[in-house]
Amino acid sequence: MIQQIVNKFVGCFTTIKDQNESRKTLEDKVADAKALYFENHGKAFTMDPLWCKLHNTPK
Repeated sequence: MIQQIVNKFVGCFTTIKDQNESRKTLEDKVADAKALYFENHGKAFTMDPLWCKLHNTPK
């Protein structure tokens, strides 16, 4: 369950990151990804601490 939620957010974050808006900070991109997650899934992404720990680690 947790992995599915985080994977969905990773998909949203990747979509935002791939837009390559160079003036946006990481925080801006995370906020945009959260908005996209909410738009796509109808609920807020609440696993920020977990994602922050995992997003730079290799699979």
